[in-house]
Amino acid sequence: REHVAFRSAILGRTTVVASLRDGTRSVAIGVAAQRSIAEGRRVTLEEVGYGR
Repeated sequence: REHVAFRSAILGRTTVVASLRDGTRSVAIGVAAQRSIAEGRRVTLEEVGYGR
């Protein structure tokens, strides 16, 4: 189902709508990735405040 909506958006028929949850999860993943690189260890999403 998602792939159909994505294809439709690529073809310009609809727009892609991201939920608030999608956005906050994306930010949390980025923060965790940056911390992981800086500290040289695995960082969970819970450590950066996502999923509490």
